[in-house]
Amino acid sequence: MNNKNYFSLAVLALFLLILPWLLPNSYFLNIAVIIGTYTLMTIGLNLLIGYAGQISLGHAAYFGIGSYTVAILTTLYQWDTLLALITAVLLAALAAWIIGKPTLRLRGHYLAMATLGFGFIVQILMAELTGLTGGPQGISGIPKLAAFGFKFKGDFQLYFLVWGLVVVVQLMTIHLVCGKIGRTFLAIHTNETAAESLGINTARLRLMVFMISAGLAGLAGGFYAYAINYINPEPFGFNFSILLVTMVVVGGMGDLWGPLLGTVVLTIIPEVLRAFKDFDIIIYGLILMLIIIFMPQGLISLIYRAFGHVNSDKSGGSIQ
Repeated sequence: MNNKNYFSLAVLALFLLILPWLLPNSYFLNIAVIIGTYTLMTIGLNLLIGYAGQISLGHAAYFGIGSYTVAILTTLYQWDTLLALITAVLLAALAAWIIGKPTLRLRGHYLAMATLGFGFIVQILMAELTGLTGGPQGISGIPKLAAFGFKFKGDFQLYFLVWGLVVVVQLMTIHLVCGKIGRTFLAIHTNETAAESLGINTARLRLMVFMISAGLAGLAGGFYAYAINYINPEPFGFNFSILLVTMVVVGGMGDLWGPLLGTVVLTIIPEVLRAFKDFDIIIYGLILMLIIIFMPQGLISLIYRAFGHVNSDKSGGSIQ
């Protein structure tokens, strides 16, 4: 299993290296940067939902915490951009620890409602703390990310940075899922009560995954702020949280490669459907409905079937 995943990651990295020269213009390169940013979040969200079995409907809040941390620290306090990004990751993880300690004791729709409420609270604070966040008008003039004397100015440089981060995060995820912790995930996913009887501290493990997932969302949020140089509260609401969950489910929840596929498809489809104008939302909803009905294991199952690959824990890093 590990060798197949490492080979898949190597193929992905090679493809990503040549992709910018295959794209016709900078618009498509910008879409690729957005897909990479979202993928950082969906990888972490898949760990939380697909492996740890915990739903989150407020993950956009951690994305927003990362973005606003970077924006505030670099514009109001003139922090070093790399240090601000690291702080964004840590603050998002800290927020997850504070929220996760009480809420992860809940199950099912109770947990979903708790995370949803946190998301609403964070977005309201972003809009109301005008002295700090700029209110509805947001924060502009966010500087470009600079690290070790190099400044990431254009989409070409941002592309290699964000997808380099995706490859590194995916490598770490493979190590996590395919190792001892991954087997622990499988035990919790199968029967949490039985796992606890074997001495597995399920509460601590769920909290750890929650913090990792939030930290990745904070990293993506910080990168997003540097990429567009302006933020306001609108992108960090409930709709975006639902979109992230949908990306994980459509791609293949509980599979190492599902989030990447789901993110690519659900980011590209709206761009393609713009030509249909008023009917794009209807077509988009129909596509999602058909995928969920006829491919309950996600789009990744099509690829596995095409290559004669069984979607299981022994072959693809999936615990479905």
